[in-house]
Amino acid sequence: MVVFEFEFYLAMLFFGLLAVVSAYRMCLSAIVRDEERVVERFLQNNLYAFDRVDITDTGSQDATVDIAERFFASNQQNGSVHHFPWIDDFGKAKTYALEKSRENGCDHIVFLDADEKHDVDRKSTRLNSSH
Repeated sequence: MVVFEFEFYLAMLFFGLLAVVSAYRMCLSAIVRDEERVVERFLQNNLYAFDRVDITDTGSQDATVDIAERFFASNQQNGSVHHFPWIDDFGKAKTYALEKSRENGCDHIVFLDADEKHDVDRKSTRLNSSH
């Protein structure tokens, strides 16, 4: 199992190394809290780019969780929402998110922020990133 940060994922795309790992399950993981304004766009952007999406919510008070769960159900996206109470430790939240992705059979995991915006063309394996 390999964990990728976004910059490393971009480098792999640039050098064409993603084809080497395409036989494995490429999964997306995001840690969110009160992201209702961007979470649907985030999920839509990644609908075909990853085999699975795991969202770890750290205590949203808005509709973030409902939006993500509805998205997974209506788009038949392989993904789920997990809950981790915020204890003022991002490292523990990330470890929890990583464990959940591992439990779901992910071989390679990319962590992105829900407010990151990018365009993915999976056929040409190109990712154009912008914030």
